[in-house]
Amino acid sequence: MQMTKMNKRKKIVVSSIATIFLIFLYILIFTFSEQDGETSGGLSRMISEKCVEILNALIPGDFDLLDEELINTAAVFMNNDLNLAAAAKDLFVHRNTLVYRLDKIKKITGLDLRQFDHAIVFKIALMVKKYLKANPIKY
Repeated sequence: MQMTKMNKRKKIVVSSIATIFLIFLYILIFTFSEQDGETSGGLSRMISEKCVEILNALIPGDFDLLDEELINTAAVFMNNDLNLAAAAKDLFVHRNTLVYRLDKIKKITGLDLRQFDHAIVFKIALMVKKYLKANPIKY
């Protein structure tokens, strides 16, 4: 039984250091993309590529499989401080429906949004993915 717990922990490595590093990369991408010049463009591309690499290492699942309903569910859940009852009320769904959606997000991404560390990584990863989608890497 102890081995099973270890395997689950190894499956998703969510640490404070990785989260801070992801935030730092997000800030760097945003900062360098706002500057003009060939050098900053190359550096921005390099940072963007590294950020995608780290995201893929942190999150075993695929964010592209999340539909708008699941993304909205996650956003409302996080805006309600990870409170199931309050989020269900704001979404106008039964609490069990919200639990089902959160389980579906966990199955797709490997992140359990009911755990604070996972919710932070999800939020930052979603912000980075949205930014990179709006500002694709130019070669």
